[in-house]
Amino acid sequence: MKMKPQRILAALTAFVVLAAYHSGQAQTQVLINAFDTPDEVSDTANGAANPWGNWFGTAFWSVSWDPSDANNDPNSGSLRIEAFFPDSGLNGCCGPQFVVQNGFDGINPPLAGNGNTTPNVPVATNVQFDVRFDPISSYDTNAGAWPTIEVGTRGTSFNQFTFGTFTIPQTETNWVRVSIPINPSADWTEIPHVFIKHFSTTLNGWVILYVDNIIFTVADVPFVPPVLEIEKATPALRFFARTGGQWDRSQLVSVDTNQSWVGGSYPVSYSFTISDYSMDPALNQVHMFLLPLNHNQDGAINQFTDFSTASNNLWLQIVGGETNVTANISWKTNLIDSNPNNLALNITNSTAIGTWTLTFDSINTGTLTAPGAAPVPFNLPADAAATFANPLAVFFGAQPNFSGAFGQHVDFANFRTIGVAGVPIDSVFTNSLDLDPEVWSTAASASPLSMIVVKTNHAWWVHWNYPDFGTVLATTPDLNPDAVWKTPEFYNGNEPLPYDAIMGAQVWKLLPVSALPTVDGTPGGAPSDKAFFRLQNPGPAE
Repeated sequence: MKMKPQRILAALTAFVVLAAYHSGQAQTQVLINAFDTPDEVSDTANGAANPWGNWFGTAFWSVSWDPSDANNDPNSGSLRIEAFFPDSGLNGCCGPQFVVQNGFDGINPPLAGNGNTTPNVPVATNVQFDVRFDPISSYDTNAGAWPTIEVGTRGTSFNQFTFGTFTIPQTETNWVRVSIPINPSADWTEIPHVFIKHFSTTLNGWVILYVDNIIFTVADVPFVPPVLEIEKATPALRFFARTGGQWDRSQLVSVDTNQSWVGGSYPVSYSFTISDYSMDPALNQVHMFLLPLNHNQDGAINQFTDFSTASNNLWLQIVGGETNVTANISWKTNLIDSNPNNLALNITNSTAIGTWTLTFDSINTGTLTAPGAAPVPFNLPADAAATFANPLAVFFGAQPNFSGAFGQHVDFANFRTIGVAGVPIDSVFTNSLDLDPEVWSTAASASPLSMIVVKTNHAWWVHWNYPDFGTVLATTPDLNPDAVWKTPEFYNGNEPLPYDAIMGAQVWKLLPVSALPTVDGTPGGAPSDKAFFRLQNPGPAE
């Protein structure tokens, strides 16, 4: 007989660790560049193996050594970065931005990042530097601030992982010391270089800044026992906001590319139901994109198609909040390397939980209905709306937009299209069926690991903070003195769990009923009506 999840009594026991890890509080500062000489920019002495330069971006113009110094040292200087937005004319790729870096391996050997679990290895916990903007630089006139700068590393891959950002008031033209903490993450177990980045679709003109005295703080991080939490698993399609980058999309795209409202049977509607939503902090963005593929420059579908190569896009963007959410319908035409820049509608709603419906009553008029709210009308220019004819694909999913939302999640109960010119979509994600590959493709997602269909035979989500220094999840049916602790995988016949991944600063595991303890302690035995969990190191023998 199969045990129903609701019969299980779950309890958390104390964390057990039988090994010592990072300990102590010693801190060391590691100077990467003081820019005392031009060679610290060109890396000529090292055969120009890792010079400062641009990774990608159309706005980049140049990097150079400059004699101005944050400490007014006549025998030292700084790194000068020049960019012209949106396009400097140097035939760069990938949109109006610069990503200046000290090569791909400018820190050699690489630093161990805060997330490296090698015993007794100090890890980088902070990066600091001095920065100054040239007064002629373009700035955000609404905020009265110089452009916001991202700082990060590629980690052990060639993605862009952001430690954090900083923004300086436009009235400040002197040197400013910036300090950015490096939070624990599996994305920077190693730090082989550092990048300095700015992206903008609104700036127009020069951005010139100087950087000096790049220093990482490394420390013996005290071992903090991970805290184990447990949640009932509810059937749904779950998207996690992936750790990799703040703009990484976790999303699906329709296989059928005739999902346009243009030429459909009005009213045409696109709807989805959100059943759960991270709130601490709130997941920053849930979205739906409607992309006419005749306006996709290279024809390929990937996670950044809506931004980088699709010149036309209409989106529904829902931005979370602890007390309410905002939603907007925006669109763009004939504009690549940009989000939609024309606002059709903006509303506030008390919750993201419930059914959202975007309805078109004609080619250029429609309504947005939020959970528990009345429909709100919007309209589009008729000539712009006509460019959204088939072939058109529909995307939906989530993205973090800031590092604090890494690992947060949103659960979808369903997704439907009605009246479209092609094959209507009617996907129910609570019926324990796998995603239908004839309906949905994962080609537009940062990683297949960012999503999972939670089924009725999935009992519990368990998660704990990372780094966990190699701890192992263990379970037992009772807490008697002779209780035997075993892994959920053991009870699952040594089969992998349905979901087992690091998302943000949390390790997540999804436990099916078959991975829960049995009365006699054997796989497939009579199920116990109790299950206790703990983390331990070393792990159980089986």
